Amino acid sequence: MKLIKKRQVRNKYIYVAFASLVLMCLSYYGYHRFKIGYGIAIESRHYFKKAKAFFFNYEFFGNVVDRKYIEGDATAYFIVVRLDSDIIIPEWGRTFYYNYYVFDLDNNTMQFLVSKQIYNNVSQGDCILKRKNSDSIYINNKSYLLFSKEALKWIP
Repeated sequence: MKLIKKRQVRNKYIYVAFASLVLMCLSYYGYHRFKIGYGIAIESRHYFKKAKAFFFNYEFFGNVVDRKYIEGDATAYFIVVRLDSDIIIPEWGRTFYYNYYVFDLDNNTMQFLVSKQIYNNVSQGDCILKRKNSDSIYINNKSYLLFSKEALKWIP
């Protein structure tokens, strides 16, 4: 009887030691995964701010070629603008940032995310002007707020 109790106590210690070892390994793995994930989150925030600053400082003029609505997407409303031929797209702008804006150099067009209000008030052939260092866009001489005042939010 005493021998069985000693074995049970010894087995409990083995289980506790094994569980502690597994918990320690999972904690170590989770710490490194979190550290990497946190670094990726910080980097993506920095990249978002850089992309928004680029578009904020970018100036363009053109005509609306198309409007696009992507159903079921949080960023659903887009305008496609044929850029004026004199506009030079900077090297950094030749890439795109997720769905917020995309330059198509072959067709000299740009697709960018807009609010539902802008999407509803624009039609094919409208003139669009985005001034440098401006958070507004001018469509047929009417001004619309293009960017959110919040740092990590694109549209208002």
